[in-house]
Amino acid sequence: MRETFQRLGDAYLKTGNTDGMSVAVVQAGKTRFYNFGTISREHPVLPTQDSVYEIGSVSKVLTSLVLAHAVSEGKVRLSDDIRRYLPGKYPKLEWEGVPVTLKELDDRASGLPDNIPSFNVPGTLDEKPFRIAERLNAYSDAELLKELKGTSLLDRPGHEFRHSNLAAVLMRLILERVYHQPYPTLLARYVERPFGMQKGSAARAYQVTGYNGNHVKMPMLDAPYMLAGAGLKYSAADMAKFLQGELAATEKAVQLSQRVEWGDVEKSACGGNWTINRTPEGYLHYRMSGGTFGFGSYIEMYPELGYGVVLLANRNVTTQDDMQKIAENALNALFGQPSIDVLKAKLEQTHFVDVDDSIRSTMHSYPRLHLTDEYVNGWAYDLLHAGRTEEALALFAYNNRKWPEDWNTWDSLAEAYAVKGDKTRAIELYRKSLELNPKNTNGVEQLKKLGVS
Repeated sequence: MRETFQRLGDAYLKTGNTDGMSVAVVQAGKTRFYNFGTISREHPVLPTQDSVYEIGSVSKVLTSLVLAHAVSEGKVRLSDDIRRYLPGKYPKLEWEGVPVTLKELDDRASGLPDNIPSFNVPGTLDEKPFRIAERLNAYSDAELLKELKGTSLLDRPGHEFRHSNLAAVLMRLILERVYHQPYPTLLARYVERPFGMQKGSAARAYQVTGYNGNHVKMPMLDAPYMLAGAGLKYSAADMAKFLQGELAATEKAVQLSQRVEWGDVEKSACGGNWTINRTPEGYLHYRMSGGTFGFGSYIEMYPELGYGVVLLANRNVTTQDDMQKIAENALNALFGQPSIDVLKAKLEQTHFVDVDDSIRSTMHSYPRLHLTDEYVNGWAYDLLHAGRTEEALALFAYNNRKWPEDWNTWDSLAEAYAVKGDKTRAIELYRKSLELNPKNTNGVEQLKKLGVS
């Protein structure tokens, strides 16, 4: 394990995509730590397991655990209309009579906008974070409630999940009103103390400095208003204890926070702000990532393996996706991918001529083999970017046959045909994608590029 993470961490630092990174790996109740780079460009010092990072949207998972305690104690029900707990009237917080419930705040399918107040501010990429931070620091819950009265939903609650800091802010506000206690008190009571975590936001002496892609030092996300959605700060040691508690899942509330509330794990699901799916080897997989002005974070766990990992970095550009890839590579190195390795070898031997037959025969030998549309799509894009267009087309076409109701399978297949140079077929497929999802802005843009208005 040490060699695997040391190798992956060293390689990532060499890409220049972060200045420092701390990793915590939990397996069978034991924790190992790995640290790379520096906590500050101005004062190069290697981070430790106690170095404190902003964890961004991973904060939402902890907030959902507090909500799960409220549910298990009978304080609220997930089926409750959120307006029941808000002062005043909010007629726009419903879609054709369907209200936003606590469940939708918890499973990221609320239909709410991403941010109130808006993050749309003037300035350069280096300047905007400071202006947003200033706006958030001055913003109050009273201003939120006033602005919320005129806020309309973007979609029907429960239709699809999307990122919304506002949903987490409302979850925090509701919890505070239900318990008549501030959010930090509830967080300490239900998460930090039970799991043995130290309050990262209080450990200023251990705070890592965050930067953007231009190496500009970024402002801290300190606004109490955003605490529950993106503002928590912890060390790798703290997050390892959180992972241990989540993997053990001895409390009813922890179990409740890990239940699927939206979607299907055979493709992609959500619950307790976790994204949930099955790996190609059939293991249940929970993950969440986060980013702030100067930090990126990624956390994942596999309860059936008793394994989890958290990665924290002090850069905010591609770090979330990069760290997910590191975690994926580490998992494959530690636990292997026998079924996927066999399938890939079989497809290479047959030149991807019959993807369906290759998958069927592999599944006969490896019944746990589980392919989601997301996994196949990513695999196909790797081939497409490597210049293997025909092989990529074969996988995209399989995905489209397997999940014809998913607009994204049509969109991806269209892109592959566009790369191949088959403009007519690409246009046909993009149009089908837009029939299934008129909000597919990528399809609209690609059709314009192909000369279709």
